[in-house]
Amino acid sequence: MNILGLNSNNENSSAALIKDGRFCGFIQEERFSRIKYDNNFPRKSIQYLLEKNRLKEAQLDFCISSFEARNNKTQYCILSRRGQREVVPGDGFHHQAHAASAYRFSSFKKANILVIDACGDNRDSITFFVGDGDRMHKIWDVKFDQISLGMIYRDATIKAGFSRNHEGKFMGLSSYGKASCDYKDIFYMESHQTIHNAYAKKARLKPVKNDPYKMPAREVIDFSATIQKCLERSVINLIKEIYRSTKISDFCFAGGIFLNSKLLGEIVRLHFINDVFVQPNAGDAGLAIGYAMEMAARCGDTKRFNFDVYSGPSFSDTAIRLAAGPFPVAIKRLSDPAQTAADLLERNCFIGWFQGGMEWGPRALGNRSILANPSIKGNNIRLNHVKGREFWRPFAPSILEEHVSRWVNLRRVSPYMTTCFPALANMKKAGCAVVHVDGTTRVQTVSFSQNPLYHGLINHFYKKTGTPFVLNTSFNYQGEPIVCSPREAVMDLMRMDLDALIAGNYLITKK
Repeated sequence: MNILGLNSNNENSSAALIKDGRFCGFIQEERFSRIKYDNNFPRKSIQYLLEKNRLKEAQLDFCISSFEARNNKTQYCILSRRGQREVVPGDGFHHQAHAASAYRFSSFKKANILVIDACGDNRDSITFFVGDGDRMHKIWDVKFDQISLGMIYRDATIKAGFSRNHEGKFMGLSSYGKASCDYKDIFYMESHQTIHNAYAKKARLKPVKNDPYKMPAREVIDFSATIQKCLERSVINLIKEIYRSTKISDFCFAGGIFLNSKLLGEIVRLHFINDVFVQPNAGDAGLAIGYAMEMAARCGDTKRFNFDVYSGPSFSDTAIRLAAGPFPVAIKRLSDPAQTAADLLERNCFIGWFQGGMEWGPRALGNRSILANPSIKGNNIRLNHVKGREFWRPFAPSILEEHVSRWVNLRRVSPYMTTCFPALANMKKAGCAVVHVDGTTRVQTVSFSQNPLYHGLINHFYKKTGTPFVLNTSFNYQGEPIVCSPREAVMDLMRMDLDALIAGNYLITKK
């Protein structure tokens, strides 16, 4: 059975494909349109998935997509191969799709599934499910009218002088601040039934406009710390409540709130948690995945799915050379791109790294990355300038999975860079450019089986320097999506102060 899931009614439109019962790919429209958070109908994403998997539209058994009805309520349109059109009212399906996008990718036989975002259909803002085998059972929900943690965090981000969709900046800023002692008076969830929400009255901060070259005002910094603390305490209380009721120690998380890596860092420290799975694309872009999976379940295919996070477009060396041709660059063919990259990093070069299939999700995971030496003091400030970002924002390390326990305090692998963990003393010294002011670091663990070429690069760097990790940030300039094609990679090489680009088997430098 062939099923196409589309997120076309929310921020970050996207498409996902299940072909013959196998998950075959997912991609966001912004990667093709070059419009950050593009919410237009994902035509190019659909075209890419169908062409890559050698399907025609007529071969699709089902296509499911959300749309906004005249009454401003979300509904879902299901088109079948036979041309039948079924309109399904939104009745919590938004959060069900979020839950499926996490649980049906996890390896858990039984798990708690928590979804938190701004608002789904049916005015759900928080929904709790239990996954048991191939089934998901809804247990309870919290309505938008009671509280919306996602909407509060979004509003606070804007109050602090950042744009919509820049909640990550607000989170990063919170580490510099001190939470107010009366944070419980702003908003606080003791349980899903005991809720105190005075945010509208108590969050007194006049909207400000920040200077990217200066630290925000102390009032703004402490406000961000307070809101972050309110969020963390509320979500942790919900998780404790869930564990008390189910005694299940494995958790799945999805919904935009779980892009908050500081929050996840607090959650994984809870003593009763055995393991967690966070959907790497936890926000609304990931809904396309959930729609496809839930449509499959509706048709009787309730099995778990495997996925390849590097399932995006890939390009041959010929395509790379042709893309670089029109630009004033020097091109050299390499026998060992990973070794050359490690040599450049040791010499403190900033390099673009463009290899294989593009990763999906909001974080670069070693195929569309800018890499730097993590041990050089000031590299974080310098690289923020290169990318056009605020100077105080943190960077993350990609670390060899087999060495991570000697550098970071974590109990599990973290291949998708979703969670902040406490850095150990040697990490703080050798990784000064990738440890945040609060002593944590948002780790990506890299295994040979996951990405052999990237693992080899880091291993070469380790042999040369004794440091088994590199600084990894997304290959893009501030305000643009992660690069998809070699032409975009070369364009960013020209516009940014990068020392080199290694794309496929080529070293590309400016003339």
